Amino acid sequence: MSVAQRFPEQRMALESLAHARIARDLLRKQLADHELFKDCDPAMMKAISTRFEPYEFYGGETLYVEGELADALLFVGMGQLQLTEKVAGATKKHDRVVNRILEAGEFADAVPFMMEKKRYDVCKVALCTPTPLMN
Repeated sequence: MSVAQRFPEQRMALESLAHARIARDLLRKQLADHELFKDCDPAMMKAISTRFEPYEFYGGETLYVEGELADALLFVGMGQLQLTEKVAGATKKHDRVVNRILEAGEFADAVPFMMEKKRYDVCKVALCTPTPLMN
């Protein structure tokens, strides 16, 4: 019997750590290559990237809903996020729902996060994806 078979919990823990390290390194690379951070010096980029943590979400999972305080900035590392916003019309009859898809490399709800406001839309995972959050 191999060591991995005798100690499956330890093997799973090591694999999890390796996966987290790879995800964190990928996230730092994506942020450094992003247009928003292209002019940051390396020390500033390191400080910014340490505030982000990679998380993995599954298709259909709701990340936040309208009215919640924007306490985290979401950056789409891989996959897609679907944002749904209710837009009031001149009358109730003219109200509509606007859906938009965020692709890898885009931020969700940056303005409410920066202004410490409430979110104005609902965010769901469109495709299974690791999604970094900045707290």
